[in-house]
Amino acid sequence: MEPSRINVLIQKYKEGVASHSEREELMGWYQEIAYRDAEFPGDEQQTGERVWSRLKQSMGYSVKKSNYKKWFTAAAAVLFIVAGSLYYMGRDGKSNQQDIVPGINKAYLIMGNGKRISLNDVSNGSIATEAGVEISKTADGQIVYKIHAENAVNSNLLNRIETPRGGQYQVELPDGTKVWLNAASVLQYPVRFALKGDRSVELEGEAYFEVAKDATHPFKVKSTGQLVEVLGTHFNISSYAEEGKTITTLLEGSIELNQHVILKPNEQTTLLNGQISLISVDAMEAIAWKQGLFVFDGDTLEEVMKKISRWYNVETVFEDTALKSKKFSGRVSRSLNLSKVLEKLEIVGGVKFDVSKSTIIVKNNNR
Repeated sequence: MEPSRINVLIQKYKEGVASHSEREELMGWYQEIAYRDAEFPGDEQQTGERVWSRLKQSMGYSVKKSNYKKWFTAAAAVLFIVAGSLYYMGRDGKSNQQDIVPGINKAYLIMGNGKRISLNDVSNGSIATEAGVEISKTADGQIVYKIHAENAVNSNLLNRIETPRGGQYQVELPDGTKVWLNAASVLQYPVRFALKGDRSVELEGEAYFEVAKDATHPFKVKSTGQLVEVLGTHFNISSYAEEGKTITTLLEGSIELNQHVILKPNEQTTLLNGQISLISVDAMEAIAWKQGLFVFDGDTLEEVMKKISRWYNVETVFEDTALKSKKFSGRVSRSLNLSKVLEKLEIVGGVKFDVSKSTIIVKNNNR
């Protein structure tokens, strides 16, 4: 599309006189040029730079034409501001997406005697005492274990914390190790493992660990197909059964995986079909979920929707299975309602989402 035509469309939109077809034309340019294979909208300057880079390639303008660059940067900033409203106006102001709220701090504690406690329903303070260990809930909602007696009633008792779909939680274990659990995850551990000399836990799902240092008692995490052993470090493990793989990312210190692979900070392993691969990464992206963000880096739409489904406690159905392999890169807040997250995906991805009760239906965008 010629710059003069884009200018006309933007001006008509700003003046409120753009027709439905002109809004569609402007949105089409926005999708095809500004955000093809790009990140979700960031700040205006970054958006403008990405647009300029795309336009140079697609329209053949020289880098020296600074006036064009200034104009396109400004145009991109305008489109960044109005993109959301364009999206809805393109649907004649109607949306069939239902608002589903994001996940919250929610979990269940299963005691060694089988008692199940909803951690959202108990008051702050002491919850229970088991095997000489007091379990309490702090004012900020995390669970903390504190050893009061040296004589264990039953040192083999296990506790388990389960986060449902749409939930996350933090726990401080008896040795001082802190664990953040993502949605649909389970952590099982001995109530008094610090006194047994064997700090072993089992994980299903995803968790970020900040392990308390103890040079004489290694901390071990068992997950599907692998054993991670550390003395004191920070790392993230994602081991969802539905994903079929286990991803381990190291942020600080070092860890040994399956007794032969050593990870250094900003390294990540993937265990898939019994084989371990290792790459260098930005480790902070692996714990973006803990910071309240979805971060996608070339993820397939199937992988994206699994993360969204777990956090919003919904199911996903693909009308066209070919859409599952579509790639996405970008980031979006996990604190947004579902409709806003899907809106961003639609803008950059050329797909359409319908929400029926607690099911997301993924469709081709045939506009």
